[in-house]
Amino acid sequence: KGYSVSYIKDLNVFIKFYEMTFKKNNQVIQKKDVDIVCNIAENVIKKKDGKILSVKNSNNELSALQLFFYDKETIHAVAQPNHPKFIKDGVSTYIFLELFKICIEEGYKFIDFNGANSPKLGDMKHSLLGEEKLFFNITW
Repeated sequence: KGYSVSYIKDLNVFIKFYEMTFKKNNQVIQKKDVDIVCNIAENVIKKKDGKILSVKNSNNELSALQLFFYDKETIHAVAQPNHPKFIKDGVSTYIFLELFKICIEEGYKFIDFNGANSPKLGDMKHSLLGEEKLFFNITW
């Protein structure tokens, strides 16, 4: 449908979409939780350890965003807020496919979806046939 992909650095746009995503799901997000996500985004972008991927439609309307950061082998998909107006156009799937493309082109081995426990999103993540496991790494 004529979508284009680019990176943005405007955290205000990201936060607006993030809050909009919760609102469309009839969920309330606390300011402290928004602040945490904003701080993560700000720090990974400043340190060049992460980016905000954006998708615009053919009318140049921002449709979806994906905050991710990366380490040596893994892209970590932290948050994917989408504009409710475009959700039925498949922008969520499209931006995931773009993230997969980045992973392959830049030589990452893994994508961490940071959980597949959402009642509305878990099925999509599980449909990718990834290995389901609980884990975290601690290094020092």
